[in-house]
Amino acid sequence: MGEAQAGKPRITVVIPAYNEAATIGNVIADVGEAMRRSGIPFEIIAVDDGSSDRTADEIRKAGAKLLSHGRNRGYGASLKHAARIADSEYILTMDADGQHRAADIGTLVARMDGADMVVGSRGNITQTSAFRAPGKKVLNLFANYLSGTRIPDLNSGFRLIRRERILGCANILPNGFSFSTTITLSLLQDGYTVEYVPITMTRRKGGRSTISPLRDGIKFGMLIMRIVMLFNPLKVFVPIATTLFAVGFGYSAWGVAVNFDIPESAIVLLIASLLIFLTGLMADQLALIRRELRPDGDERGKRR
Repeated sequence: MGEAQAGKPRITVVIPAYNEAATIGNVIADVGEAMRRSGIPFEIIAVDDGSSDRTADEIRKAGAKLLSHGRNRGYGASLKHAARIADSEYILTMDADGQHRAADIGTLVARMDGADMVVGSRGNITQTSAFRAPGKKVLNLFANYLSGTRIPDLNSGFRLIRRERILGCANILPNGFSFSTTITLSLLQDGYTVEYVPITMTRRKGGRSTISPLRDGIKFGMLIMRIVMLFNPLKVFVPIATTLFAVGFGYSAWGVAVNFDIPESAIVLLIASLLIFLTGLMADQLALIRRELRPDGDERGKRR
C-alpha cells in the first residue's frame, strides 16, 4: 500500500486494534486516502492485538498489512512490534476507534522536517472518565515538573515519530498505554525536538472503554513511580530529603534549647532524610545506566 519512491516508504502508519471490527476498516480506508493525497510514500500496518471479534478479517479486507498477536500484549507492545518490521523513516500512530481524523495527518506531516516527534494535541473533545481525569491531571503536572517544560498533551495516541527514536529507547518503553507518556518524557529528557500541533477529535465510533477504579488506580500509582525512577529521581528525592532534614534539624535545635537533649523523633527524621537522599542518588545512577544501554548508541541518550 503506497509505492516507495527511490527505496523505502517514508511513513509507516501503525494502527493498534483490540476488538475494533466495527471501525478499523473505515479508519484504514480514510488513512489510505489521506496519505495518497499527501504524495508521500507510505504503508499501513494494523496490529490485531489478540482480538476476539473480526478485527483481523476487517484489516485484511481493507488491504493493510496485518500483524496478529495470539493474545492481548498491549498498546505499547503493538507499536514496538510494528516499528521493528516497518520499512520507513517515520512511524505515524493512530487509534483504531475513529477518534482521530485522517484529515489531520497533513498537519503532522507538515511539521515533520527537523522534528523527532510531532504530537497531535487534543482540545475540543475529551472522553476521559470522571475517574481518570484527576489522575491524568496529576500525571501531567508531574511530567511537566520532571521534564522542566510544559507538555500540552502527554497521552495523545496521534503522533509522528522518527522510527529510530522508538527503536533507540525500546528498552524502557512499556507494553501498555503508558507507552505514549514514556516516549514523550524520554525524548524530552534526551534533548530531542518534540512539537505539538492542534488536532480535532471526534467521538468514539467503536469499541468501548473499560475502566476499573482499583486496577487503573494501581496502574496509575505504578506509572508515577516508574517515570520518577526512569527520568529524574533526584527531582523528587532531594526535595523530600531536604524537607525531612530541615524539620529534623529544627526539632533537634528546639530540643537542645529547651531540654538540653535531642528528641529521638528528630534523630529518626535526620536519618530518614539521609537514607532518602542516598536512595535518590542510587536511583539516579541506575536510571542513567539503563538509559545508556540504548541499542542505537546515540550519545544524546547518555547525557543527563
